[in-house]
Amino acid sequence: MIDEFGPATVEVVSSVEFEAGDETARPVPTSQPCPTCGAPRVVEVPRYESPEPLVVDVTPFPDLAQTATRILRWLFEATDGHRPWSQVLHLATPPVIRSLRVAARIYRDPADATRVRTVHVSQPHEGAAELAAIAWIGRRYRAVAARLDLGPGDVWRCTALRIL
Repeated sequence: MIDEFGPATVEVVSSVEFEAGDETARPVPTSQPCPTCGAPRVVEVPRYESPEPLVVDVTPFPDLAQTATRILRWLFEATDGHRPWSQVLHLATPPVIRSLRVAARIYRDPADATRVRTVHVSQPHEGAAELAAIAWIGRRYRAVAARLDLGPGDVWRCTALRIL
């Protein structure tokens, strides 16, 4: 396209280059002609400069997946009535316990116990874990989302739980 300022040009960036010891990226341009008129194109791409240093990976907590699965199973056992609530009070915050007591009234099926099928755990930062699980609750599979926080004495505690 040619206008009063002359042909428009765009420079397409095809890759990013890093220098040793430099956390900022510099685009490596690749020219492609305009699909309409065939003229070379140039696009101004600003240099990205992160205000924060690059994130360092979180050190995984040992046996977190097993611990998270055990906590979910124990909480659901209490919901089903197979475990006394007094045994799981230390595993969850009071709002989580209250919501599970309500869920027990809604989903409890004496003929069919709740079963945790799969648990996927991620650690967004030190001392926190996010869980995505599939559980058999109330005669159907349901998604479960939960958050565990590391408390004093390296004890994990469920601070949020949602049955979807």
